[in-house]
Amino acid sequence: MTQNTNDSMHYYFVTAKTGDAQDGLDDRINALAAACARATGDPAPKVIALACLPGFVAAVVLTRDWPGARRYRRATFAWRGIAQGLTAYRLASSVEVQERIDFCHFAPVAHGLVSAPGEWRESTIHRSVRSEMILT
Repeated sequence: MTQNTNDSMHYYFVTAKTGDAQDGLDDRINALAAACARATGDPAPKVIALACLPGFVAAVVLTRDWPGARRYRRATFAWRGIAQGLTAYRLASSVEVQERIDFCHFAPVAHGLVSAPGEWRESTIHRSVRSEMILT
Protein backbone atom coordinates (compact mmCIF):
# COMPACT_ATOMS: atom_id res chain seq x y z
CA MET A 1 0.00 0.00 0.00
CA THR A 2 1.41 3.39 -0.97
CA GLN A 3 1.11 6.44 1.21
CA ASN A 4 -0.80 9.35 -0.31
CA THR A 5 1.08 12.60 0.32
CA ASN A 6 0.39 16.08 -0.95
CA ASP A 7 3.64 17.98 -1.32
CA SER A 8 2.17 20.95 -3.19
CA MET A 9 3.10 24.28 -1.59
CA HIS A 10 0.64 27.08 -0.90
CA TYR A 11 0.65 30.51 0.70
CA TYR A 12 -1.49 31.14 3.77
CA PHE A 13 -2.37 34.33 5.61
CA VAL A 14 -2.20 33.64 9.34
CA THR A 15 -3.53 35.91 12.09
CA ALA A 16 -3.87 35.61 15.85
CA LYS A 17 -4.46 37.53 19.03
CA THR A 18 -1.34 37.35 21.18
CA GLY A 19 -2.58 38.55 24.54
CA ASP A 20 0.35 39.77 26.63
CA ALA A 21 3.06 37.68 24.95
CA GLN A 22 6.42 39.46 25.02
CA ASP A 23 8.41 37.16 22.73
CA GLY A 24 10.79 38.78 20.27
CA LEU A 25 10.43 38.62 16.49
CA ASP A 26 12.72 35.59 16.06
CA ASP A 27 10.89 33.69 18.80
CA ARG A 28 7.53 34.37 17.17
CA ILE A 29 8.77 33.38 13.72
CA ASN A 30 10.20 30.12 15.10
CA ALA A 31 7.07 29.35 17.13
CA LEU A 32 4.82 30.08 14.15
CA ALA A 33 6.93 27.88 11.87
CA ALA A 34 6.83 25.06 14.45
CA ALA A 35 3.05 25.35 14.80
CA CYS A 36 2.64 25.29 11.00
CA ALA A 37 4.92 22.24 10.79
CA ARG A 38 2.71 20.41 13.31
CA ALA A 39 -0.48 21.40 11.52
CA THR A 40 0.67 20.58 7.99
CA GLY A 41 3.32 17.89 8.37
CA ASP A 42 5.74 20.16 6.50
CA PRO A 43 9.13 19.92 8.22
CA ALA A 44 10.21 23.37 7.00
CA PRO A 45 7.40 25.88 6.46
CA LYS A 46 8.68 29.33 5.51
CA VAL A 47 7.45 32.52 7.16
CA ILE A 48 7.52 35.01 4.28
CA ALA A 49 6.30 38.08 6.17
CA LEU A 50 5.31 38.72 9.77
CA ALA A 51 4.37 41.72 11.90
CA CYS A 52 3.93 41.63 15.66
CA LEU A 53 1.55 44.34 16.84
CA PRO A 54 0.30 44.94 20.38
CA GLY A 55 -2.01 41.98 21.01
CA PHE A 56 -1.96 40.81 17.38
CA VAL A 57 0.26 39.01 14.88
CA ALA A 58 -0.18 38.70 11.10
CA ALA A 59 1.92 36.54 8.79
CA VAL A 60 2.22 35.06 5.31
CA VAL A 61 3.46 31.46 5.39
CA LEU A 62 4.51 29.16 2.55
CA THR A 63 3.84 25.53 3.45
CA ARG A 64 2.40 22.25 2.25
CA ASP A 65 -1.32 21.86 1.76
CA TRP A 66 -2.97 22.67 5.10
CA PRO A 67 -5.91 20.38 5.95
CA GLY A 68 -8.79 22.49 7.16
CA ALA A 69 -7.50 25.78 5.74
CA ARG A 70 -9.14 26.61 2.45
CA ARG A 71 -10.28 29.73 0.76
CA TYR A 72 -12.73 31.48 3.10
CA ARG A 73 -12.54 28.68 5.68
CA ARG A 74 -10.60 28.86 8.91
CA ALA A 75 -8.15 26.39 10.38
CA THR A 76 -7.33 27.05 13.99
CA PHE A 77 -4.72 25.54 16.27
CA ALA A 78 -2.95 26.44 19.49
CA TRP A 79 0.38 28.27 19.56
CA ARG A 80 2.54 29.22 22.51
CA GLY A 81 1.75 32.82 23.48
CA ILE A 82 -1.47 32.98 21.49
CA ALA A 83 -4.58 33.92 23.42
CA GLN A 84 -7.21 32.50 21.06
CA GLY A 85 -5.38 30.32 18.52
CA LEU A 86 -4.33 31.06 14.97
CA THR A 87 -6.53 31.39 11.94
CA ALA A 88 -5.15 30.45 8.53
CA TYR A 89 -6.60 31.32 5.11
CA ARG A 90 -5.24 29.94 1.85
CA LEU A 91 -4.28 32.73 -0.55
CA ALA A 92 -5.62 32.30 -4.06
CA SER A 93 -3.26 34.32 -6.27
CA SER A 94 0.13 36.02 -6.44
CA VAL A 95 -1.68 39.37 -6.22
CA GLU A 96 -3.36 38.29 -2.99
CA VAL A 97 -0.02 37.05 -1.59
CA GLN A 98 1.57 40.44 -2.29
CA GLU A 99 -1.41 42.25 -0.75
CA ARG A 100 -1.07 40.21 2.46
CA ILE A 101 2.71 40.77 2.60
CA ASP A 102 2.02 44.50 2.26
CA PHE A 103 -0.63 44.21 4.97
CA CYS A 104 1.90 42.65 7.37
CA HIS A 105 4.51 45.29 6.69
CA PHE A 106 2.17 48.30 6.69
CA ALA A 107 -0.09 47.29 9.58
CA PRO A 108 1.97 49.27 12.14
CA VAL A 109 1.43 52.42 10.06
CA ALA A 110 -2.28 51.70 9.63
CA HIS A 111 -2.63 51.26 13.41
CA GLY A 112 -0.92 54.61 14.04
CA LEU A 113 2.10 53.06 15.78
CA VAL A 114 4.72 54.52 13.41
CA SER A 115 4.80 56.84 10.41
CA ALA A 116 6.77 54.46 8.12
CA PRO A 117 6.98 50.64 8.00
CA GLY A 118 10.74 50.62 8.49
CA GLU A 119 10.34 52.25 11.91
CA TRP A 120 8.59 49.18 13.36
CA ARG A 121 11.18 46.76 14.78
CA GLU A 122 8.81 43.80 15.20
CA SER A 123 8.39 43.18 11.47
CA THR A 124 10.14 41.10 8.83
CA ILE A 125 10.29 44.14 6.55
CA HIS A 126 13.86 44.62 7.81
CA ARG A 127 14.91 41.19 6.55
CA SER A 128 13.72 41.33 2.97
CA VAL A 129 11.78 44.07 1.33
CA ARG A 130 9.18 42.27 -0.76
CA SER A 131 6.63 45.03 -0.77
CA GLU A 132 5.90 46.92 -3.93
CA MET A 133 4.78 49.90 -1.84
CA ILE A 134 7.05 52.84 -1.04
CA LEU A 135 8.78 52.34 2.30
CA THR A 136 9.19 55.97 3.32
